[in-house]
Amino acid sequence: GDLEGKKETKELQNEVNDMILNHPDTPIHGGESFNGFKNRVLNEFKQLIQRVPNNTLLISNSTVLKVIDSWLKAGSKPDNTIDIQHFMNEETHPGERYKFETLDGRTIIGMRHGESVDNAEKRFREKDTRLTAKGIEEVKKDAEDLKNTDIPLIIAPDNERNKETAAIIKSV
Repeated sequence: GDLEGKKETKELQNEVNDMILNHPDTPIHGGESFNGFKNRVLNEFKQLIQRVPNNTLLISNSTVLKVIDSWLKAGSKPDNTIDIQHFMNEETHPGERYKFETLDGRTIIGMRHGESVDNAEKRFREKDTRLTAKGIEEVKKDAEDLKNTDIPLIIAPDNERNKETAAIIKSV
């Protein structure tokens, strides 16, 4: 929406939080509604977990990972209900990893990309924002931590920070 690249002020963040909690079906600043976003993410994730091998690494942004985690915490309901309080209270950090367990016992490793320029400048993320030098170092450290984990597949949605993160992980 039209928040991309804008300064992430307390006022704008409170407005977005209000939209999530009280108007989840209303588009946020020319973008998608929260429920539209949540359902898109979870429907794609449900399809993904049916076809990927154990220990697939999914690199994404904090909001996507929080939606998936909050859905799993709510019991993986078919109607995509999430634990909204968990979603709102969850803090994520660049490089943070999640273990998403599937019903058939496989694990999908969720990982937040490294620090981006927009993260560092406290701006709503743009699709083409790149990793900072700090973000690259964070990802190199994460890659070392993951080096002995058998990761048969890395999935990184199409934006620069996710693609850069995936390339660094693959290079180690």
